Amino acid sequence: MFLKKSRKVLINYFSRTDDGLIYHENKIKLKRHIFDKFFFDIKNLLLKKNSRSLIYNSTYLILDFITIIISIILLPLAIIIYFFGYKISTTDNKTIGYHFEEVFYLFMYCRVKKIDTKKVIIFSPSSSADNKYIDKFYFANNFTVINNLISAAIIVPLSHWNFLKLDIFFNSNKEYYLLPSQIIKNFQMFVDKKIFIKQQLMQDFYLKFFQKKNHRFFFESNFLKYIKKNEFSNLKIYKKSKIALIKIREAKNKIYRNSKIDNLKISINYLLKKNFLVFRVVDKSSKNLYLKNKNYIELNIENDYEKKINALLMSRYDIFIGNISGLHGWATSLFFSRKNIFIDCINFNEINFINKKNHFLYKTIKAKNKNKISKKNIQYNNLDLYKYYTNKNMKSLYYLDNTKYKIINTLKKFIKKK
Repeated sequence: MFLKKSRKVLINYFSRTDDGLIYHENKIKLKRHIFDKFFFDIKNLLLKKNSRSLIYNSTYLILDFITIIISIILLPLAIIIYFFGYKISTTDNKTIGYHFEEVFYLFMYCRVKKIDTKKVIIFSPSSSADNKYIDKFYFANNFTVINNLISAAIIVPLSHWNFLKLDIFFNSNKEYYLLPSQIIKNFQMFVDKKIFIKQQLMQDFYLKFFQKKNHRFFFESNFLKYIKKNEFSNLKIYKKSKIALIKIREAKNKIYRNSKIDNLKISINYLLKKNFLVFRVVDKSSKNLYLKNKNYIELNIENDYEKKINALLMSRYDIFIGNISGLHGWATSLFFSRKNIFIDCINFNEINFINKKNHFLYKTIKAKNKNKISKKNIQYNNLDLYKYYTNKNMKSLYYLDNTKYKIINTLKKFIKKK
């Protein structure tokens, strides 16, 4: 048991680069130097300000100390890498949605600043990746992607040097930041614009430089064409095949973000009648649809091969219907530039990314007095206030899903658009 836990801690520690941040309870601060976070953690440990166990904190302190020593030993290598123009990204691959957003931001940033993306190192170990095929199919062609965990012995210590980092935090003029989960505790600070969240900075960057330019981001590599040809021929997906991709959130946590697959049944049948191949992405929490049709295929992303097919379909589908969740969100919709109908949305910030290829259907949100809460009341300073409402006043709000008729009517209109 001890060896198993130790292995898990080591893999977790060395599966991502240093993000250069010191995490306070109420805010996040940039590291000023290589020892900054280490001294901060020692202080918290001595003052018992951290809620985690002594063993946990001590273990990470030891790992931090060892990593810093290796970083100092590798300083000459870090300087050489720097003078050759290389940078290390601080993206985290454990959550596919945020990982794609962060890499997409890097892609935009490099375009604007005219940085050679091949000199940007993305450390994304396959062992910790939510979907290792996303890096392989779409990012490796542009960036230097390292997916071997053994490389962590060099890459992670090197990433502790701030001059090697390429990260959204280090390319803005703000001193403090919040993660989305911290908005609730520090709502007023956030509204006062003293603190920004990572996602907001990424979205603002897109709006400033790319929204009005109809910019194309995705170009298919020869390698990807070869993989698609082989895999799609096995699935009888041809050049003229029309593909619909369905993915709804059915998780047991944060159920206010979920949808019901039954509300999509008539839309799926409509697509099948229109000769679409319909792929529904499922997992262990998904409800069985009991739909028998040779053109209806379920992809279980807990299966490695089917996860691979899902990744390939991201750049091939003709229309997507589902929630803003995981791989399906503002970043992927802009990167691949395909048609999307996002249903049961509660994040009003996404309205910035409405274009002819994106359509958003929002949940109706009602207060305890049964009065409808308008988008205008919830959208304040273009921020994700749904997190504030749902966590602070969860019991006083009702979330009404889009009806099956609203979804099918939207689909019929949207599918006719060119």
